[in-house]
Amino acid sequence: MKRTPVALLAALEALIALAISVGVLVVPATLIWAIGTGFSEFWALFWRTSVDFWLLGHGVHLNVTLSPETVAPFGLPGASAPFVLSLAPIAITALVIWLAFRSGTRSADSGHPITALIAGTVTYALLSCGVVFTSGSELISTDRVTGLIFPPLVFAASMALGLVVARYRAGERIPFDTLPERLGEPRHTMVFAALRAGALASGALIGAAGVLVAILLLVNYPLIIGLYESTELGVGGGVVITLAQLLYLPTLVLWAAAWLIGPGFAVGAGSVFSPLGTIAGPLPAVPVLGILPSSSSPLTWILLIVPLLCGFLAGLWIRRSRVESGELSLGEGAITVAGSAVVSGIILGLLAWFAAGAFGPGRLAEMGPTAWIVGLVFAGEILLGGLAGLVSGRAVTAVENAQTSGFADRIGTR
Repeated sequence: MKRTPVALLAALEALIALAISVGVLVVPATLIWAIGTGFSEFWALFWRTSVDFWLLGHGVHLNVTLSPETVAPFGLPGASAPFVLSLAPIAITALVIWLAFRSGTRSADSGHPITALIAGTVTYALLSCGVVFTSGSELISTDRVTGLIFPPLVFAASMALGLVVARYRAGERIPFDTLPERLGEPRHTMVFAALRAGALASGALIGAAGVLVAILLLVNYPLIIGLYESTELGVGGGVVITLAQLLYLPTLVLWAAAWLIGPGFAVGAGSVFSPLGTIAGPLPAVPVLGILPSSSSPLTWILLIVPLLCGFLAGLWIRRSRVESGELSLGEGAITVAGSAVVSGIILGLLAWFAAGAFGPGRLAEMGPTAWIVGLVFAGEILLGGLAGLVSGRAVTAVENAQTSGFADRIGTR
């Protein structure tokens, strides 16, 4: 395919990605404007609020100034003072990353992947400029500089990752694939096995955290309904707060992951939610926060085994796929487990960093887990569990495989 069609297709996919990610916010806001207000308010206000949260999902901080009447139902003392909103709605972030990643994988076999990457990034940057300059209101103001930089940066990084993954799956050379190979085949195998095992352990923990959040939502459903009723926001306000909570549901999953790891998270300065202990200060009347435990129990310590099991799973995969096949010795497998622990710690540390930030005035300026502690503790847990998984069965060496194969061949000739 020629460069021009490749560039045009990448630009179209960037346009679609932005339209979808903005649309999931603007469409519900428009319905609320039409049904809830009866077209009595200016639609531009709903557009600006929607794109403000779109920018927040790309890591852009918002400066908020609310009136006392607006914050009164939520029980936030001092909320009428200006504050910074930096806790990202990760649902929007994940949607943009997925759309850009898919665009990258589709552009990998176009013949001009770099052209596609440049065209897609430039298009997304130009379109996001229009979003930035139409954002902001009397209540919320955005940082124009970061608003112009962060959205195209997120899109470009995700699209580039899609290109690299697609080329690697196709068996082509990728830039970081040559150095380990020059160092020797065992090291090459160890590097990529560590990356896969680390991703496996991280994904397993996040999946377990998602199950935990789902169970807590079901168990605490009556309390959540009671918190809805206490806000007295009406139908329109209830719809708005429900949509906002859905945007932050992946953030709650990452908080649950930090809780399972052990360090836990904070919901306001001075508070700690952890299986090792809970200090719950005053909480805003946000219904979904009804799933948070009011105290810790010795039984919750049992759940600390979950990250160890994730490490065990990673170590077991390394043993069965690399050590028993003869690609790595047991010692090299142990080094690979250590590498997977580092990878897991980095992944969860970065996710914990993105799941933390400010969500209101005063003590609510500290929300979420402490990233470096979460990453460090998780790396240690994966290392312990991974080593246990590695030695959980007898490793079959390449010599034993050859002897077994030769014996089978002799039996077959008879």
